[in-house]
Amino acid sequence: MALISYIFAFLIAMLIVGSTGIYVWVNRKNLNEMTSMMIGMVFGTITGFSAGLLYVVPTGDYLTGTILGTVFGLIVGIPFGRIGGSLGRMEGVMAGLMGGMMGAMLGFMARPFDISIL
Repeated sequence: MALISYIFAFLIAMLIVGSTGIYVWVNRKNLNEMTSMMIGMVFGTITGFSAGLLYVVPTGDYLTGTILGTVFGLIVGIPFGRIGGSLGRMEGVMAGLMGGMMGAMLGFMARPFDISIL
């Protein structure tokens, strides 16, 4: 039963990221380079963090959670960073790596405690 709630939380997080992403993608012509870099960083970090956290908390598998969070962060961070050029892409790559590792780390550290509040 708890796994279903984590999947539901992940789907809500991805729905929010997806709808915001569609808005950014539609308005990409009006963005400058710095804004695009920030968008790539935010999307990569949030997606990687959410995926890593929501995988590690129910399973406890730190390595797979880190890899999964990093891959999700890269998949989302690179295309949105690409809007601003090569510097934005680099920002999306680094944010995806960082977010995936941080989410898995937080999920692993939160497991021994009462995770129902999470």
